Amino acid sequence: MLFQVLRNLPHRPRTTTAKLVNFTERDALITGRALKMLMLSNATPDAAVDEWVLTFPALQELESAHPFFRPFMDEIAKHLLSTTDSGLKMRLFSGAGLSVFDIISDVYMIVVFLGSEETRGVAHVNIACVALSLFWQLVLIGIVNKKRSWRRIAWELLYVVTFCKPGIDAARVAAGNENDDDLATMAPLTELAISKSVEMVFESIPAAIIQTRAFIISEERTTLALVSIIISCCTTGFAATSVWYIILACMVKPEYRYLFYTTESTVEFARAQFVGTKTDEEKMMIFGFHEVKWRHYKDEVRDFTHANWARWKEEQPAWFDQMLIQSVPDEFIPVAEVAALNAANGGKRRRSSVGLVNLRESTREKHAGGE
Repeated sequence: MLFQVLRNLPHRPRTTTAKLVNFTERDALITGRALKMLMLSNATPDAAVDEWVLTFPALQELESAHPFFRPFMDEIAKHLLSTTDSGLKMRLFSGAGLSVFDIISDVYMIVVFLGSEETRGVAHVNIACVALSLFWQLVLIGIVNKKRSWRRIAWELLYVVTFCKPGIDAARVAAGNENDDDLATMAPLTELAISKSVEMVFESIPAAIIQTRAFIISEERTTLALVSIIISCCTTGFAATSVWYIILACMVKPEYRYLFYTTESTVEFARAQFVGTKTDEEKMMIFGFHEVKWRHYKDEVRDFTHANWARWKEEQPAWFDQMLIQSVPDEFIPVAEVAALNAANGGKRRRSSVGLVNLRESTREKHAGGE
């Protein structure tokens, strides 16, 4: 099973309901191959592992019998995701493919519209949209490559006028070529985003509107015309999603922008918050995370709080206030101290969700500040 996980190759999704006691080599093959597709469809590695474990009963038994299994697989999934870029390449080349098919379909519809006197005006407007899109993409080429040689600029211009530019940009970004000769005025990813915006504004949206109107009023509604409209809409949606993602990242507070590109999950950060910090105050920030994020080492957290609670009570550090105490569950407080707190409150000790909210906000601020 682990061999198939580490191969990290996509396969057709399959499932097996075999229990651990009846687990065969075939079941191991199916189970190991399933993780790759889940990593492509989930936002984070730990979410992919969660779905993976829930999908296969044998893995749930394995997790119950061996607590190390989940954090072990979380680390493997993170490593696989950080060392491969198949998801990025799939998105890049899907977008490039849509752009190429969009221009091909537009050219086809222009030819069709030119063949009829009634729709010739529509063809002329479509031609104007394509020409306007090409013009601004040529301007972008001039801005990006103004420090480069005329030969390099000529090649870039050729990519644009032959409609190969989307594929070239996608290949550069997927290969990680961040300004290969240090002469470009912007990175390939930025150039790709701007190029997509130009294509969306001057070609995809106008073409979709014009062709939809022509399709509705036309007496002859062909399948290819409908396909052209669908491709234009898909291209617009893809480009718009990418652009709004960038705009949203710009609108977010600077200290939280790391959430858009970090590969660190909350499970991993929670672990680092407890194990990788030195002060007691920082370690207690673990309670700012939902318990599901650190359930695999809750025994360590319990041992830590039980061993130090009496000292904190005696020394009374500033952070050891009532808000924090009210946010800590009973099992993480020594039994005698829980009894004392219950007695002081005239029954059951008071628990406060406000303290937990404040603690979580403090944890986010420390994370955002890189502390």
